[in-house]
Amino acid sequence: MIAYRILPDQRLIVLSLWGATTAEEIIRLSEELRSDAAFSADYDALVDNTHLEHPCSSEELHLLAEPRVPTVRPGARLAVVAPTDVTYGTSRMHQQLAEYRNPLRIEVFRDRSSALKWLGQENAGVEGTLEEMAGGEAKGETEVADRSDD
Repeated sequence: MIAYRILPDQRLIVLSLWGATTAEEIIRLSEELRSDAAFSADYDALVDNTHLEHPCSSEELHLLAEPRVPTVRPGARLAVVAPTDVTYGTSRMHQQLAEYRNPLRIEVFRDRSSALKWLGQENAGVEGTLEEMAGGEAKGETEVADRSDD
């Protein structure tokens, strides 16, 4: 499952993945995100895999790394939080595949605070947003774009 929030004041898109999330869900979400009125290709992104139970397979990682309609500016930053060995390893595989094929700067981190620091968001209050989103609680806020599958 996936939830997202667009934080215009921080110029940041925050995604939280939990449970078993498939590549199809992630692709569907990226299409929905691009059509969201609050979306901007100028924003950086943070993907939080802290509660992800089953990372994508190798085949799914290749699919996710394929270039799609340009959705980000060249050099945009994507920070991925992957605290477990499995999510860290698969996130690093995705980093290698995606950076080769896309204009993104991707870094993988073991903890949220390091990811937020790399994005220059360590004092922006994003940690609280991540805690609220943990487990799919991103619902019902008008200035925030949300997506969660059940």
